[in-house]
Amino acid sequence: MSILPLNQQVCSLELAQKLKALGLRQDTLHWWTDLAHPGDGDWELDWPVRKTGGEPFYAAYTVAELGEMLPKDPYWISAKSFWATDSVPAPQTESQPDKRWLAGILDENLVPGTLALKWKVDTCNYAPTEVDSRAKMLIYLIENNLVTDEWREKWITI
Repeated sequence: MSILPLNQQVCSLELAQKLKALGLRQDTLHWWTDLAHPGDGDWELDWPVRKTGGEPFYAAYTVAELGEMLPKDPYWISAKSFWATDSVPAPQTESQPDKRWLAGILDENLVPGTLALKWKVDTCNYAPTEVDSRAKMLIYLIENNLVTDEWREKWITI
């Protein structure tokens, strides 16, 4: 049995930076930090015990932490649509050959000739890991004001 490397268990630095910029609480077990050589741009994963507050840092959320943060109730955005993540074949491109996780919004419309719900194409976020697909979904929900005021009070700090 192989163990998934830590950098595949937490969201990418780019998504962590975006989530912090959106004001998401920075409470997590792991951090992206530039602590080893400040200012060199060589970011690495670290534990919170080394975080002193002065150095730049970004919460490196795990799939479980993002699952806890994603709105529930139960995943409904409106009476006719809800968000979801799934492991699916995704469009392959040369620049991004391993996109296999999808997060997006499903609506009540069925795929013609099936009982499957349709993904709203403009909401689909593909990623190579489940954690990055969840991070992208959370970013989409926050940026499109699809979270409640109660959710914002709990998870947003700015």
